[in-house]
Parts: sequence; structure tokens; C-alpha cells
Amino acid sequence: MDVAVRAFKGSVGLNTRSNLDIYFDKREGSGFTARVTDLNSAIKVLFYSVETDNLLGKPESTVLYYNTQHSGNQEYVSVVASDQGFTGTARTSVVTDIRIDLVVVAVNDGPIVKCSEVEFNPTEDVLGSLKGVAIEDVDLEEQIESSLASRNWMGKASNSPYLNMMRVQASLTYGVLKLGYTRNLQLIFTATTMYMTISPLIFGHDVCRVSDLIEDSDVLSAQLGARAGPDGAALPATQVSPYQAICAYDNIGGATCPTGVEPGCNCFIDGRCTSTNGKITLHLDRSRAILPFRDALTVLLDGRDRTCGGMPIYPFPNNFTTGKKCQDDQVCSADELPKCVPGVTCACCANVSFICTDSNDCSGFDSGSLCGCVKGGDGTCGPYWLKSEGPDGVLTTDLISPGKKRERGL
Repeated sequence: MDVAVRAFKGSVGLNTRSNLDIYFDKREGSGFTARVTDLNSAIKVLFYSVETDNLLGKPESTVLYYNTQHSGNQEYVSVVASDQGFTGTARTSVVTDIRIDLVVVAVNDGPIVKCSEVEFNPTEDVLGSLKGVAIEDVDLEEQIESSLASRNWMGKASNSPYLNMMRVQASLTYGVLKLGYTRNLQLIFTATTMYMTISPLIFGHDVCRVSDLIEDSDVLSAQLGARAGPDGAALPATQVSPYQAICAYDNIGGATCPTGVEPGCNCFIDGRCTSTNGKITLHLDRSRAILPFRDALTVLLDGRDRTCGGMPIYPFPNNFTTGKKCQDDQVCSADELPKCVPGVTCACCANVSFICTDSNDCSGFDSGSLCGCVKGGDGTCGPYWLKSEGPDGVLTTDLISPGKKRERGL
């Protein structure tokens, strides 16, 4: 029998080569003829690796940084067998094959910082430029598709702004450092201030619903709850200070806030939750105990106002949601998420009283309002899928919006 074993991208080896007539033997696999007993011994165990030992991790490798968790990449091992036709009167071979799909799990390849200069020689009291510093990261732009990563950290609301972004810290022992380019940079902290930005993740998220809680010490303290130390012993309850007690003041040194301890001190807050983009930025004074506040607010954002399909809860007075309110995925598995009928039960997401047949019918309410919602108190829609792509079942609500990206579940 004639057998060929190949890997699509990686390297595959045989269990044994005894009594095989090998006609091709390369990195990606082997082809051989043998009797059934011998070939079954050869393929009983296949030794797969993403690359041969002499090329693994080297620039010459053709699969360097290759994994199957993004961009539709795939990997598989194929085994093709031919009886060569010698047992039939027609002398026509019969060929059969099997494909074994493989998941090459993504790993995080760290960034590389480079500098073309050996050293810099600035002049005292003269503002100069430090040129030649560059950072590379081969997998920063990967759009990883992993249910485990999504459940553990990628799916958290507080982590979503950091996906496919790199954090860089530049510091000096003495002197002042200024950036020559600031566009598209998200400032996290300076020598004196840490910044936290609360922004809507998708159209309609009501930032005001959580931003009002930054001054509620009891709510913030409850987010941390009971925690255990490294030795397993219970840690004392953490009292989280309200924003007013740990913020950076915008009027310090003025008449109402000369030293920073007066009642007239005002906190820096950039933006308004009622603005068009609904984004606000908090300024935290790094000389104060800000880490419990940061952790508590992060937990609060991750767990607040969850809905099936990740649909927003709209602000007052139109404070409905088009996704069923939930605390975990099990709530969303119930069979009470009906599909809507265009022109009959489908409504605009920004106004569930308006029946629609297409998203264009909803353009007069809000930019981004979609057609595909169903009336029902706190919402009975979601998760959303494009009709041409999503599953067709009792748990699916069709999103009538050609050309728009689908929204996955909770």
C-alpha cells in the first residue's frame, strides 16, 4: 500500500521506519510503500512539532510566530492511503484520506526595545531630542479567538480598551521628559497622577450609571469583599476612599483650596458622562492610597449592568435594555430570547415602540440604532448575529443590518 503523511505547516515524523520503502522524506512529512502490518506500525504514533529542532525559534523558520487562533490560520495532518489498484481486475487504485485538525495555541511573544544610539549626550539646560528608540512586538495585532481567554480576561469590560495595545513606561532619574508625538496615545500615569477613563464600550452604554458611584465608599468597598492573603488567611476588610479623598485637585493653591485639605478643593474630571461619547477621565493623586479605589472600580465596571448579548442599558428617561439582564451565562441559555419578525415585532433598539423592517428605519432616533429588538420590559433580545452568519435557532435574534459586524454573546 502507498501512504503519504503530511503536515500543512509544521513537521511530522513516523513512529517507525522498519520495512518501509520511502520515496519522499521531508520536513513536512513522508511518503512510503509497505505492507499493512508495517505501515500501521509506522503511523500508530505520529510525532508532530511546529518546526524541526534546528529551525525552531529561528528567523529562517517558515512558521515563526504561527498559531491557529487568529486570522483564520489552520493546521492539520493528512494521511492519504492508496491500494495502488493491484488487487482489482481494472488495476485502478482506490484512494482514501483522513484530516486531523490541530490547534497551535498562541503564546505571548514579548516586545523588543531597540535603540540605534549607544548613548545620548544632551546639553545642560537645553531641551534636546533622544532619537533612535523603537519597540517591536510581532503578535500585538493578533485578534485571538479563544473562549478560555475571553472568559478569563479578554471578555472583561475593564480590559477591553487594552486589547491589541502596548503599555510603555519612560522614566528619568533627573530632568524632564516630554513626548514629541501624543496622537492616539492613552496616558496612564505621570510622576504625580494616575488616570482612569470610563467610556462606553458600544453605542448606548450609560456611563452615568457607574460614574455616580465613584463617591460612594460603601459601594466601592463592597466590590473587594472578603479576600485571602498568600497564606490563605483572611485579610482585613479594605475601606475604599471615595474619589474626592484621593483625586488630584484642579484648584489647589487657589483661594478655596490653598493646601489641598480644604472642603473647597475640586477634583479633576475630564469630560461628561452626558456628552456625545459619554467618556470621563479621573485624575488620581499617586501620593495617596489609590490602588484599592482602582481595583474596586474595575470590579464594579466588570460586573455592573450585565445583559445577554452585551447590549447596553440606555440612560434615563429611556432607560431600557435590548438584552436580557443577567449575572452569568446560564441566564442567557433560557429559551425566552425570541427571534423577531421584520415589520411585525422587530423594533428599533433606541425606541422599542417603533416597529421596523430595516436599520435604515431607525436612523432618525440615534446614529447606530439597529433594527432587531423586541419589546418586553427589561429586554428579551440577544445574542445578536447576522442572519447570513449566525445559528438559526430559538436562542437567536436576527440582526437586520447588512454590512455591520456581529455582536457576540455575553
